Amino acid sequence: MPVSRLSTRNRNAQIDTLERSALQVGLFSNSAICFGVATMAVLQLALIYVPLMNRLFATAPIGRRAWLEISSVGLASWLVVGLEKRYLNRHKKSKSSDNR
Repeated sequence: MPVSRLSTRNRNAQIDTLERSALQVGLFSNSAICFGVATMAVLQLALIYVPLMNRLFATAPIGRRAWLEISSVGLASWLVVGLEKRYLNRHKKSKSSDNR
């Protein structure tokens, strides 16, 4: 696939995710974002749990409670952004129907 076509497809996917819920667009619809997220997750886990990385970066493994807190904040953020998108889309639709 030509780079320009791939770039256009990713740009359109990015615009979709700005206006629509991740569930509407599809969580795995953008392969570049999926690859980036997976790569960052693997690197983060290596930084946290690989002993050599612990020594090099002065980090320490974290427990279940910390993961629960991290996941809770992530889920709450995702829900807030989803609600904001819903509100803004409804507000935009009502504004455009008022202008007719």
